[in-house]
Amino acid sequence: MRVDFISRYFVSFTLKVMLLAFLQVLLICIPALAFAQLPTVNLALGDGNASEVGPDPGSFIISRNGGITSQELHLRVNVTGKATFATDYSPNPVMVRQVSAIYRVTIPPDELELTVLITPVQDGTNEGDETVIFTLVDDAAYTVGEDAGAQLTIADDSPLVNLTVGDAVIGEAGPDPGSFIISRNGGITSQ
Repeated sequence: MRVDFISRYFVSFTLKVMLLAFLQVLLICIPALAFAQLPTVNLALGDGNASEVGPDPGSFIISRNGGITSQELHLRVNVTGKATFATDYSPNPVMVRQVSAIYRVTIPPDELELTVLITPVQDGTNEGDETVIFTLVDDAAYTVGEDAGAQLTIADDSPLVNLTVGDAVIGEAGPDPGSFIISRNGGITSQ
């Protein structure tokens, strides 16, 4: 009977200690969770002038404010514009395709911003300047701020062709030929 009493007392004491430890954890965590707010994210243009010549990359900067900065933050970005991902600019390792034109980018732990480089592909095709547009997509993990979108322009590398007269005076006697000069500038890697 004494052993039974001690056993019940020990079990009761153990449960009380466990309950007290659980309550202490709740008292520590609940205020932190109650005051934790969603981060606000904004999108800005870093370098808005990219070019196929070089190539010279452009960039977007995504920043966060508030929330728990010690954790990574996954964001969804809608990527549109005239330029085509992986054709007109090279895939960026921080961009992971989700669905259609929606990509996931991640701000690392303890970082307040992420720079996404857009590196043009020099394709030698005469297509004119092209745009890349980033727009932050709403999500339950963050609040989209006032600056939700930005656009950069990729300058084309297609050559400009000029025609000028070299020798405008010609004559039948001699013979004295005339000439035209055709010149180009820009990319010279293609015909």
